[in-house]
Amino acid sequence: MSQLKLYRPDDLDAETHLEVDAPPPTVLRFRRMPSQEGPGGLMDVLLRARVIHQNKHCPRCEHPVVEPVVLNDAILNRGRLPIPGTGTLVGFHCHGCQTEWPVPQR
Repeated sequence: MSQLKLYRPDDLDAETHLEVDAPPPTVLRFRRMPSQEGPGGLMDVLLRARVIHQNKHCPRCEHPVVEPVVLNDAILNRGRLPIPGTGTLVGFHCHGCQTEWPVPQR
């Protein structure tokens, strides 16, 4: 088993554990993904999960096997394969009674 050695330089302030003359930390900003649903945008991940969960049973026959209907506009990865969850969710399809219904509006 190896031993872990701790190193504490002398130029640290004992109370704040920061270097005494160090510049303030830099905050990096990242671009956000578009969160608007509809054509040209992505549906928010939490909203998408909530809509899929709310529609997990057919409203007509209460069948538990319901499949989301997604447009063929998903973002492609490097291998030119669609990334799951990036296509526009437009409705649901029941495998029991073959009923289809649109995504409920907010």
